[in-house]
Formats: sequence, structure tokens, C-alpha cells
Amino acid sequence: MIFRIYGQKDSTIYEQTTRKAQNTGVDEILEVTKFYDEETEETFIGNSRILVQFDISTISQSIVDGDISSNAKFYLNLTSTEENEVQAEYQLDIHQVSQSWTEGIGQFHFNPIVTNGCSWIFRNDNAKWEHQSFATGTTASNSLINDGGGTWYTASVNNTQYSQTFNKSTSDLKVEISEYVRDWLSGSRVNNGFIIKRPDTQESGSIRYGSSKFFSNETHTIYVPTLEARWDDSSF
Repeated sequence: MIFRIYGQKDSTIYEQTTRKAQNTGVDEILEVTKFYDEETEETFIGNSRILVQFDISTISQSIVDGDISSNAKFYLNLTSTEENEVQAEYQLDIHQVSQSWTEGIGQFHFNPIVTNGCSWIFRNDNAKWEHQSFATGTTASNSLINDGGGTWYTASVNNTQYSQTFNKSTSDLKVEISEYVRDWLSGSRVNNGFIIKRPDTQESGSIRYGSSKFFSNETHTIYVPTLEARWDDSSF
């Protein structure tokens, strides 16, 4: 059986100095990419990362009611809308966000930019992402151009990590994140959603990895982000 819920909120956060405080909470597209100076196309100026969160209260109650198996596995799904100049094979990492954040009402092409809500620097209107004193088991990236970019747990409570490798035959993100969801369902951690990013070495390295774009909650298509519970209820 499959039980599916839709995204509660999502946004892309951008590292470039001119966009580090910009909110894009109502963009129709979520994007993981690396940016280079428009004049030379040689100078690296920043990364982007995706934040996405789901309200799992329905899943929790359905497990209590026996409608969803307690042994269900959970999957995060983002549908690709475009890939530009991506490598033949590349990886995206998925982590649990460790601080709360606000979606906001901005878009990438707004001029002037909207700064209310989450951005590379800020997690809401009044608070920045932590980038110095981290809680146990959490981290952030401090070796890039600008501090910030979210904070996240390095692994689940039972030390599980999740990522997906993309190649010529895969463009959609469809990855198991069962232990992350179980941490939230058990109350071991607060549900602040997921952060989707390239591995640290790929973000800071000189290799170009192109752009991977996915539909957001604001899309006018049916391809919104989803969180799936899957279990086998067959009997013979």
C-alpha cells in the first residue's frame, strides 16, 4: 500500500552575496546548482540548496489507528522539471534540518528582492542560521563564500544517512528517508523538514555540476513534492 502526503512548505536558498538574504518561498521551481560570475563564467559565486517540509501529523495518527503499518518505509519524491549541464553521474545528499524556518513569499526574479522568510543567511525574519556553536550531532557549512545555508543533523538518531545518485536514466529525486521520519514520529527530534544539497566537496570544489530543478508546492502542475509511506499488506 502507498499513503502519500503533499508538501507543507519549501524554498530554495542562494549563497551569492547579492542573494544571500533573498527569500524565494513562492517560486514554482526548487533548484540545486552552482553559480558563476555572469561576465567571465569562471569565478564561482555561490551554491543553492533546497528546503522542504511536510506535516506528518496525518501519518502519525494513521499509524496509531492502524491504517498505516508501523513497519512502513518512507520516501521523499521531487519531480524533475529541468537539468542543465549536469554530470553523467552526480549525488544529492538529504539531511534533517535542525532549526525551524519560515517559507516566505518571495521569488527569485522579484526586484527588489524579498527578504522576509528563509534565505541563505536567515531562517526567519528575525533569526540567522547558526554557523558557529552547533547542537550535538548538527553542522553547517562554513568553508564557502557566505556563512549560513541552513543547519542539519549529520545522520539520523541511529546513524543512518541518505543520498541519491543520479545518472543518465534518473532525473527525479526518489529516495528513502525512513529513519529521518521515524525520528520525528518517535519525538526523538523535531520535524523541521529536509535540506537537499550537494556533498560538501562538490559544493566547494572547482568542478561544475550544472543545475537540477524540481517542481515546488507552488507549481501549477500535479508534480508537487510528496512524502510517501509504503508497506506490504498482502495476505495469502
